[in-house]
Amino acid sequence: MVQLGTMSRGDAALIYCTSSYAGYRQAVVGVGEIESVVNVGPNEWHINYSLRRLKYEVPWTQMLTKLATASDAVKLRQGKYQWILEVDSITFHNVVSAGG
Repeated sequence: MVQLGTMSRGDAALIYCTSSYAGYRQAVVGVGEIESVVNVGPNEWHINYSLRRLKYEVPWTQMLTKLATASDAVKLRQGKYQWILEVDSITFHNVVSAGG
């Protein structure tokens, strides 16, 4: 579900694994290049992307405390139950750089 802004082909997304995902709990594991976004119902979307894995996973706590801008850290803490959250280019760059 896209809550903020609109994602479209060519956009980039940080791919984050939730605590229920075995192996990479609560970490950013890669960058997804959006290939398509299909509306399949009210507030329901299928987002297809190609994944470029980061060399190192970036833990959620590291992203919040060291890599995100102050406003993004607040937004990420408050929106942790949303599927998609926009971050500014500084946060995106910091996370990708930390992941190698």
